Amino acid sequence: MDNCGSKQVGAIHVQHKKLAEVEKTIEGIEEDSEYYLELEKDKNKLEKELNKTIKKLIKDKSKNIYSNINDIYKKIENIDLELKEKDEDLKKYKAEKEIIDKALGKISIDLVEQKKIEWVEMSFEDWYNSSYDEEHENFWIYSTDCYNEMGIWKGYDELNLNDLEHFDTFELDYFYYGRPNYYNCYYPNSEMSEAEMARENGCANIIRICRNDL
Repeated sequence: MDNCGSKQVGAIHVQHKKLAEVEKTIEGIEEDSEYYLELEKDKNKLEKELNKTIKKLIKDKSKNIYSNINDIYKKIENIDLELKEKDEDLKKYKAEKEIIDKALGKISIDLVEQKKIEWVEMSFEDWYNSSYDEEHENFWIYSTDCYNEMGIWKGYDELNLNDLEHFDTFELDYFYYGRPNYYNCYYPNSEMSEAEMARENGCANIIRICRNDL
């Protein structure tokens, strides 16, 4: 099944696009750190200049000195405003990133990590001769150019419809990586994953046998 066509991955793709945009914005702000450091330096210089100008004012209360003090105050206020906006933007986007991360965590199913399924190696004979009531309905044969695996996914028959759809979508990933691989589906124009290329080249194949079909 085409992973990128599933509803789950579609939802993940939407969240990941949001996440990428937020991370890019945060990265852009943080990459401007040198600029903001320069602002801090400028502010320090202005504060020193302000102190000197105030001392001059004590000796000579001229209009020019008052004007200089006012100009310096405005420059310091503008720098403070820009630094404050930067801090508020970082705080806002990092909070938004946290919300998206939580949303991704809720929809990024991993049945193995959630202990809903477990791979159990078993020979075809043992599965076929087992009691219908005690054993699972499905048997898998996973073959690569290096080895073959046979067995059952314990817990598969107890999955709900949403989890079943998820597993059927990421069946190859569960064999190849031991978990679902969402990475490539985040990027519509990305190349095939390593697992997909292996299947395309005939180096990774799955046969699922249902007891009812025998």
